[in-house]
Amino acid sequence: SALPPSSVLVNVYDIGDMEIMQDINRFSTMNDSVLIGGIYHAGVEVFGNEWGYGCTEDDETGICAVQPRCNCQHTYRATVVMGNTSLGEKEVEEVLARLQEEWPGAEYHLIHNNCLDFANAFCMELGVGRIPGWIDRFGRTGKAVDKMTQRAASGVQHTRLLARTLSGEIGHTLRNISTEVRDLAQAVPVQAQAMRNGLSRWGQ
Repeated sequence: SALPPSSVLVNVYDIGDMEIMQDINRFSTMNDSVLIGGIYHAGVEVFGNEWGYGCTEDDETGICAVQPRCNCQHTYRATVVMGNTSLGEKEVEEVLARLQEEWPGAEYHLIHNNCLDFANAFCMELGVGRIPGWIDRFGRTGKAVDKMTQRAASGVQHTRLLARTLSGEIGHTLRNISTEVRDLAQAVPVQAQAMRNGLSRWGQ
């Protein structure tokens, strides 16, 4: 049966139009029999338009609308019905106007700020919850790996800085010890001569 206009749908695409991407996604889902995950683009359909997010080279918003399931940059794969939004069409337009300000295309990032992040944010605004985990699982994994790599790199930098600091402090300490030893070595003969002179006078 036909869905009402307030239905929220997530239209899922294989990234691009290269056959290898479709093969990767078929393999990662065991030929679509197990929804494990894949490398996808997604747009959110509501009130007759599909809204997605992408990169731009200017200061314009990265959000744009296409005909549902007709994004020419990607290859359509499946649609997930998320439920109905309680917002009216005018309210959805107001939400989109705000999101267009918050999602400039210049801030698009393949891992940390992409079309799936926008799809999640838009679905949450519509009151239907996050998109299914199998759609953005690879993206979430990529984020986790990237953050772990950054933490590891930060740890290495901290260790190097600590090593340089300790090395500098040790070098400074050794230089001070060396100076003290040299001064002491120079002072010993003078003190010895003074003692000999004193003994000599005492024996007279």
